[in-house]
Amino acid sequence: MLLPCLLPLPLGLALAWTAAVAEGVPLSLDLWAVPVVVPQMIFLGSLLLAALCLGVQTWRLWRWLSGRGAVCEGCGNMLGARQGGQPGDTRRCLRCSRDPCIAP
Repeated sequence: MLLPCLLPLPLGLALAWTAAVAEGVPLSLDLWAVPVVVPQMIFLGSLLLAALCLGVQTWRLWRWLSGRGAVCEGCGNMLGARQGGQPGDTRRCLRCSRDPCIAP
């Protein structure tokens, strides 16, 4: 559950490295002028995105542990995101994949 939140870090690192390499490439018409701060801002943005995602997932986990989150009727585990469907808003259980659990 928390592992996908770390996905922006290697992507941001790869984009920042690409922008840093592109800065030193001499082009004929100078169409690609990358300021020095762009790679740093790209990595900082990916770091902030990963921190925000981790914060949201940690908040959901904390709510479930304290008994205030949405729980599966069958196994008592936490539910995933809301999904619109035929019977209304439902959520899929993250443990037993029981579908649909009625969203509270």
